[in-house]
Amino acid sequence: MKKIIVSLLGAIVIIGGAATYTFAHSNNNFNNNERFNYEEMRPYIQEMHPNWSNQQQRKMFELCH
Repeated sequence: MKKIIVSLLGAIVIIGGAATYTFAHSNNNFNNNERFNYEEMRPYIQEMHPNWSNQQQRKMFELCH
């Protein structure tokens, strides 16, 4: 009985890992700036960092997204 439970848990871990790996590599929108647009986020960035220049804000956005 213990072998069956351990086998099932092992299979679940392997399948879950494979599914996570597949999702991470198949969704290219997270790697591109298509999901977050600088112009849409600009008001929020200016609110959080009012003393920064536009260049500093854009650089921070590009590094984070």
